[in-house]
Amino acid sequence: MTQDSLIYVVGALLAAVIVAAVLYWRYPWSRPRRRFGTAAIATFVAWILWRVVLQLSNGDNLDVDNPFLLGLSAQDVGSGIVAFLLTAVPLGLVSERDEPAHHVTATALIAGALAMFVDRFI
Repeated sequence: MTQDSLIYVVGALLAAVIVAAVLYWRYPWSRPRRRFGTAAIATFVAWILWRVVLQLSNGDNLDVDNPFLLGLSAQDVGSGIVAFLLTAVPLGLVSERDEPAHHVTATALIAGALAMFVDRFI
């Protein structure tokens, strides 16, 4: 395992733990049926998947901070988008189909925003 791979896994774990903690602490809808866990697992998978895509496509140039977007890079935004999608799809189409869409969307939005925030500082 290379040092980069270790950093990616640690970053993914950190993002997943932060997503689970914030959802559990601040969003009560995520507690029943351990929905916060689904969001955390989706964030972890999204983080690793996005890093694999970046490595395979030689996308190192996407990690350039943009001062006009609060210092976010395309890589940071991509982490948030993939985390949002991989959280929304299993919740919205599989486990929580009968729940209001705004709960699923809010959970996915929180997961995506937190993944982007964590990626910004790693």
